[in-house]
Amino acid sequence: MFPLPVVAENATAVLESFDRMPENKWLPDACAMRRMLKGRRRMTLVVVSCPPINAKYLKTKQPEKFFPFECNLKRELILQRLEMLGDILSALSQLGITVDIFFLVGDGMLEYWGPVLDVVLDEGRVGERRGFYLPSFEKQMPFYQGVSVSSVTELGITSSDTKNLDIPKELLEKVIASSKRTYEGFYKPIFNKDLTEEDFVKVATVKIQQYVAIAEALLKDSGAILLATGGSDTLDSWLLDVLLYDLGGYGNLYAIFPWIRPNVPGVIIREKEKSDKRRR
Repeated sequence: MFPLPVVAENATAVLESFDRMPENKWLPDACAMRRMLKGRRRMTLVVVSCPPINAKYLKTKQPEKFFPFECNLKRELILQRLEMLGDILSALSQLGITVDIFFLVGDGMLEYWGPVLDVVLDEGRVGERRGFYLPSFEKQMPFYQGVSVSSVTELGITSSDTKNLDIPKELLEKVIASSKRTYEGFYKPIFNKDLTEEDFVKVATVKIQQYVAIAEALLKDSGAILLATGGSDTLDSWLLDVLLYDLGGYGNLYAIFPWIRPNVPGVIIREKEKSDKRRR
């Protein structure tokens, strides 16, 4: 068994080798890694997975059907990320580190969208669907041990946990802009209504509060490392979710960004990835 300082240094190097975010301030250094691994040589990788919801049901008499009843892995966004997740798991395991993977299903969106869209759910019916979906999701993960799955609503995480949060104006404006893009592309074609600026402020505020509550519950001071999954075609879009998680200041937040697409301007493609592609 390698000494802890050596394991910690190598674990940091492994995470950095998969990280595509330039100047990532959330990448744990060797000292932080030693504290994380001390006494147990174990870490948790947290992956947030958005379920393939069907928003058209939100405007029917059975809006609860928006949430999937079971996991169809071919429809899950996480499918295209499992290969790299397996590579990260393998590289850390070779250092003698026991790695747990926690999938958090991000099903809390109606806490901030529901009020402005006038959507009211029967929580019992949604809970029933969730009760089938989460175990079926876990069973389809290609990792044989150390995997657990839950969701934002199953864990009871809500914005009410962080109601007194002081939200910087610049960050609020970024989330408002992001919410407007989401509404135009996803919800407006279904609901065919215009939202006011006040509506978007409400959506953004509750979303930020919920994300900080998630970080407080799962990520801060826990020895967990977030593998960031949000984002689109800019580095700023990938940073946004992690900035929200980090807002509460509850302790140390660690995160890497292994899934930023290679064509995003400014992204880092490590030499390891380049050599892997050449071998293929």
